[in-house]
Amino acid sequence: MIIKSFLEHSVTELIKSELKRWKAELGINSCDINTGDCFVFAEIMEGILRSNGYSNVEVLTTDLFYNLANKNEYTEDEYNEIWYKESDYNSFKPDGFIWPEWGFHGWLYVNGKHYDADEVNGVKSFYDLPIFKRFIK
Repeated sequence: MIIKSFLEHSVTELIKSELKRWKAELGINSCDINTGDCFVFAEIMEGILRSNGYSNVEVLTTDLFYNLANKNEYTEDEYNEIWYKESDYNSFKPDGFIWPEWGFHGWLYVNGKHYDADEVNGVKSFYDLPIFKRFIK
């Protein structure tokens, strides 16, 4: 017996559909989205996903995580309570990872997986998104 989910479209299908729309209507390719429009794309996708029945959707950005927003070593103190914990998002900073000072990225976190315009199938750790993998030496 096959049990059909109440969600008609998968996250991947919805992202692919929106990427096609951006290409057709705006002339923007997926590779261009992650060079300036990643946050806008993630915000739009959050709305699309929620309107399609997904409730566990977050837009994450690099400036929410200490290891991406700072070069200093993280310390547990009262001032660092504002930071999101990477481990809460199945992500652990890999050896050799160096995020550039000017770097910024926005992406989706849906039901335990991370998605962006370059990774429509989702990955468990946000460090496995292509934009982050480029900075592992």
